[in-house]
Amino acid sequence: MAVYVDDWRQKATVGPVTARWSHLTADTTAELHRFAADLGMRRSWFQAHPHDPLRHHYDVTDRLRDEAIARGAVAVTWRQAASARRRRRRQSGVGREGSANGSTLGPMSSNDTTTPRDAAAALLVLGAATLGESGGRPMLPRVRAVWKGATISAPACPVRCTPGDNLAIHVAVASAPPGHVLVVDVGDEEGFGYWGEVLTTGAQARGLAGLIIDGGVRDVSALEAHRFPVFSTTVALRGAAKVAAGSVGAPAPVGGVEVHAGDWVVGDADGVTVIPAHAFEDVLAAGRARAEKEEGLFAALSDGATTVELLGLDPSPVEVC
Repeated sequence: MAVYVDDWRQKATVGPVTARWSHLTADTTAELHRFAADLGMRRSWFQAHPHDPLRHHYDVTDRLRDEAIARGAVAVTWRQAASARRRRRRQSGVGREGSANGSTLGPMSSNDTTTPRDAAAALLVLGAATLGESGGRPMLPRVRAVWKGATISAPACPVRCTPGDNLAIHVAVASAPPGHVLVVDVGDEEGFGYWGEVLTTGAQARGLAGLIIDGGVRDVSALEAHRFPVFSTTVALRGAAKVAAGSVGAPAPVGGVEVHAGDWVVGDADGVTVIPAHAFEDVLAAGRARAEKEEGLFAALSDGATTVELLGLDPSPVEVC
């Protein structure tokens, strides 16, 4: 029996922790729990998948990954882990709906979405692009990360401001539920710094997960230093007024998508995707299926196949000289 740790190293902010996350797995669930306990991990951190035990795992930071390897865990690439999972399914004759022996190797995603932390990790593993192709609603490309490496995955608290005024944002920071991301519409006046270091400090103190705004922000270096995820359309110096009407919690059109309270929002280097609350499980399942299909494409391409062959493309309209 063996314990494995992959090299997924997906950068994400989960609750108050910003880190690179990988997956700890083992040949049996019991062995996985024993090893995780030796690392000081809580059983509540276990990422279970009752319909696919081959995907059971714990998420680990780089520090815990290094400690696991030092304690004897086998370091594997995430592609090796995925290939091993497929091979063991074929050998055992067990499909995705269950396993007779409780094998767990194959940590490609966070699979138990019963808690907000689990849901956030599951979505971040897939990423905004995959989710946007799997039933999520991509925002327009003008909404992008303010600092390199920023990621966000959290339920939305929509905010609407009067153009040129950010009073509603201040109210939202004071009243939004912890763990939520503010998703802000400012109308047609994007050229103001509606958000900066002062609001960031307040938002972090109250446990907010980040900001997505269809408008401008400022104090970019400070935002990065705080490691507070912010996605905006521009950077602007001019400050906003703080006197006009707005709303917190009502639907808001942001980045070309109408966002409702409780919708999930995922942002990374590719952009921002909104997953409607009522479609969460469907989008997550479709995203996982797409990611697994792409695993097969990667393997076939590495073996010399072409995308023309694999995708069934008709090359006849293209003239090759």
